[in-house]
Amino acid sequence: ARAKPSGDGLRRGLALLGARPEEALFVGDSLSILLAARDAGVRVAIADFGAGYSSFGYLKGLSVDALKLDGSLVKDAAKTMAGVAILGALGGLVRNLGMKSVGEFAEDLQTIKALVAAGVDYAQGYGISRPVAPERILAARSAAEFIEDPAILEYVRQLQGQPAPIPPALAESIDEWACATLH
Repeated sequence: ARAKPSGDGLRRGLALLGARPEEALFVGDSLSILLAARDAGVRVAIADFGAGYSSFGYLKGLSVDALKLDGSLVKDAAKTMAGVAILGALGGLVRNLGMKSVGEFAEDLQTIKALVAAGVDYAQGYGISRPVAPERILAARSAAEFIEDPAILEYVRQLQGQPAPIPPALAESIDEWACATLH
């Protein structure tokens, strides 16, 4: 039987940083924990950016390594001009701040192409892979090994090994933008 996580690792990690677990629950108090973690060499990401308590204000004075775009911003972004504009703006913002970006809910080829065109660095979602056992992840050479959709796999293979595309200017139509030639 599989053991349930106890939280001991989190408690030990917070103790190393000089914080109590209950302190990590409050955004304001988490800043000192986050800064101590960065000073200790921990890479830090903000998850679910664009939903809940996330704010552009946090980005001004907060040095993080990555920003994970909330799935609500990504899921149908390629289907509306507003969604395309938001993805493009966030992709540029994250890149200009020197961070990496992750787009959640990458579930189809159109969405993955929109993420690439917006300059988003990584895609996460069922279009890339359904959950897999940790052993399979550790044995894989590339996340592309988990892609089941042949069209997505072909697109990702075309992108691998090539320099990152320069995001195109927004086209007049959504279809034109989502399928823009990126290379």
